[in-house]
Amino acid sequence: MIPRTMTSWENELYDEIFDAMLRYLTQRRGHDPEFAPSILKEMLSSEYKKQGDCWAGKSPVQDITEAATIAAFEHYLAHWDDAGGR
Repeated sequence: MIPRTMTSWENELYDEIFDAMLRYLTQRRGHDPEFAPSILKEMLSSEYKKQGDCWAGKSPVQDITEAATIAAFEHYLAHWDDAGGR
């Protein structure tokens, strides 16, 4: 997670990544009939593991990327039924 207040470039990066991940998930769901909530949950679990794996530290860009990706995955999963009706 990001432990400090983000600057404008950091907010912009977060928003860009969040939006890109939502577009990716929407596109994948539209083209991959095997893509299901269980797969997205596995992807989310993997992102959480990656986020927690930072004994040597990470750059602010890595922190932001991980936080935005997790947030997008959680958001999409929470709105799965609204997003495609499957």
